[in-house]
Amino acid sequence: MRQSVMSKMSDKMYLAVVISAFIAVIAGFMPDYQKSWYAKERLCSYDEYAHYNGYPGTEDYPTASTRSEMKELKTFVIEADAKDIKATGLYVTFNDMKLSKSKGLKMFRNLDDGGAGQFYIVKTDSGESIFVLLDDDTITLPKSGKVRLPIGSITDKKYNSMMEYYDEVGSDNVKWYVDAATDWRESITAKYVERQRYLIGFLTFCISGVVIYIILKKIK
Repeated sequence: MRQSVMSKMSDKMYLAVVISAFIAVIAGFMPDYQKSWYAKERLCSYDEYAHYNGYPGTEDYPTASTRSEMKELKTFVIEADAKDIKATGLYVTFNDMKLSKSKGLKMFRNLDDGGAGQFYIVKTDSGESIFVLLDDDTITLPKSGKVRLPIGSITDKKYNSMMEYYDEVGSDNVKWYVDAATDWRESITAKYVERQRYLIGFLTFCISGVVIYIILKKIK
């Protein structure tokens, strides 16, 4: 009889742990915490910051639409129409810069402290199509109108998968890309958001676990 009671308690405790763990994952990692914090990020001026890829730039931050302008400016922002910003499905992890076509892997990597971004093909005002690496789990890309992308700089590196888009971006533009993502992921704000995710998840797990277990105990 005593063993049966203990068995029932164990079953209820196990169920409480499973349910609370599920709730904790949703509470800690599903909401767009990064987007809400990024929206509050202070705008960076060209004179103040040299290499802050991924940060939002001020209204007077230099814009570039050709590769020659980008090389001259070092860091810049790109403006393009929303319809001219095309997702490629090529994802890159920020901490080791490994390429993947798995959206599931991208979602998983965005749960850890590294994160992952996606390559986009952006047609600039000059008509050039270029690769741009964006942290689309942090920024919000409007579906229409003019879009002002985060601060970026040229990275002279190519991935073999980029060759799939050879005809679209041209032979010169497939050999490099604009990094408009990685530096912000190393920022104090981004690290704070990551810690908050785990804290919210842990607290949710503890509180919901106790509440659910008490409720289950009352159910005979």
